[in-house]
Parts: sequence; C-alpha cells; structure tokens
Amino acid sequence: MGWDTEQHRAHLHRVLGMSRFLLRTSVHCHNLASCALGMVLRQVGPDFEAQYGYRPWLVESFVDTEHFLGTCYKGD
Repeated sequence: MGWDTEQHRAHLHRVLGMSRFLLRTSVHCHNLASCALGMVLRQVGPDFEAQYGYRPWLVESFVDTEHFLGTCYKGD
C-alpha cells in the first residue's frame, strides 16, 4: 500500500482481516461466493461504523492453501 512504518502503525486499525469465509466444495451454486462477499462488503462499513465510530479502509483476506484451494478468489 505504500505505507511507511509510522503510517502502518497509525492506520492498521482501519484494515480488517477476513479469515473465516468458507464455502464447502459440496455446495454448488453459481456465483455464490461473489454474491456473499459482495453482501458482506456492502454491509461491513456501516456496521463497523455503528459499532466503533469509524469505517474501515481496507478488507484483506487470506487463503490457507495447505487446506483450501481459494478458487472463489480466482478470476476467469
């Protein structure tokens, strides 16, 4: 993001880590991951602001590729 160490410390609270999004491989529904992620991302700003008084600037996610494929994040 281009943040130096001081900026990173000052603004890290505005970065949300999304580590609990999982759709089982047995679930087959076209674009379900995109729809669910879109719904979450549209709502997280207002909800976070209502709870904590400010909106996040960034949501990041991680895929544990040792256990999951992360295919909902791949573009065609």
